[in-house]
Amino acid sequence: MLLEVKNAILTQNSGNNILYDDVEYYHIATAPGMKGRTLVIGSFSKSYAMDGWRIGYLIAPREVISEALKMHQHVVTCPNTFVQVGAQVALTASQDCVKEMVSEFDRRRRLLMSCLDEIGLAYVRPRGAFYVFPSIRKFGLSSAQFMDFLFEEARIAVVPGDAFGPEGEGYIRMSYCTSCEEIEKGMERVRIALKKLESKRS
Repeated sequence: MLLEVKNAILTQNSGNNILYDDVEYYHIATAPGMKGRTLVIGSFSKSYAMDGWRIGYLIAPREVISEALKMHQHVVTCPNTFVQVGAQVALTASQDCVKEMVSEFDRRRRLLMSCLDEIGLAYVRPRGAFYVFPSIRKFGLSSAQFMDFLFEEARIAVVPGDAFGPEGEGYIRMSYCTSCEEIEKGMERVRIALKKLESKRS
């Protein structure tokens, strides 16, 4: 079972399936001479919508695994049996469900980008995952202040960019995990809130 799962991880690029715009991903472990020099750490949370199941994997040279197990056995006893079986099935069964999920995320991504374009918030076009990282520098607020403003004024929860390091200051992270209907409702509230903010500044 372990070899089957390991091969599935490397061949299916598990954890890197949420890609858009025909972006190609090449696992570094498949490059010549890199298999024995690469640690592959991943989870099933995003690609297989198994967030909350708390299961992941480590693929590494045998000597690294033996040392990692010493720490692991004192931190985590083991995942539930059904979670382990679910993870195995997720990797070795048809990946059509993942493709369908990514297609739906792409639809939501395009919707959120169009809303940001209408509002006038600049961003780098996301090529993977399910987040957009728009710039809020023009409003003169820190990312934490902007987060508080959106929550208080529009009841929209975002993550301040500085949570990802000092270079993230001046940005916020927005997720498009929810439905298109909720994205439209939420972004309309953002639009109204930002109009109020701009009127206060002018």
